[in-house]
Amino acid sequence: MSQSVLPPEPETQSVADVADDTVEPVQTTSFDHRDEFEYRPMSLWASVTLFLGVCSLAGLVSLTGLMIGVATVLVGCFAVYRIRRAKGELSGIPLTVAGMVLAVGFTSVGATFQYQDYVNELPPGYKRVNFPKDISAKEFVLRRDGEQAYWSLHPEVEPLVDEKIFIKGYLWQSRVSERMSEFVLLKDNGKCCMGGDPKPFDMIEVHMKDGKTFDYTDGLVAISGVLRANMRPAPGEAIYTLEADNAGRAKTVF
Repeated sequence: MSQSVLPPEPETQSVADVADDTVEPVQTTSFDHRDEFEYRPMSLWASVTLFLGVCSLAGLVSLTGLMIGVATVLVGCFAVYRIRRAKGELSGIPLTVAGMVLAVGFTSVGATFQYQDYVNELPPGYKRVNFPKDISAKEFVLRRDGEQAYWSLHPEVEPLVDEKIFIKGYLWQSRVSERMSEFVLLKDNGKCCMGGDPKPFDMIEVHMKDGKTFDYTDGLVAISGVLRANMRPAPGEAIYTLEADNAGRAKTVF
């Protein structure tokens, strides 16, 4: 006699049992602290300050670099003002401070170097003369002797004649550019000669002594020698001449 085996009936839960089951609530992310991760744009002035601070490295070798350093500090102060005025909406204070520190450092060191060059470039026994201010700007003085009028040196220029001077200027380009024993020194880099020849008080004819020569350069040059003056020059001769002991590229622009 065979006996059938029926599968067990599935257990059933009552509605009350289902209701008693604990349902875990869905956890949601809170955005209460989103301000801690909020992005704040970088101030453009902060980036400019850092860029200028790097550029102020040029202050180690040039006057323009020193001016860039000063400008960097001013821009940096303005950047800090703008960032603080934004009341937390802009960032960039550390970047601004870094640029200002670079500028102050490079400018301080550069100013020291250039001051030392300025002091040491003057040969012993020579008087420093500023070509545009001490000679060119004085021009000539018209004097009268009875009914006769004549031109003479300015009273402030006369004491410089026959004295050892140290002067800076620019070379007037000539046909010869190498190993020049004679050349013309101008008060500036050609501006005095626009539209014609330079005026007599804007130029000095240089004669190198002891067989020395000098190669042409378009930069500022410094020359030491004895200044001569002749108010009645022959045709083609300059009124001012300089018997030069030495010539070279100027170390500073002062």
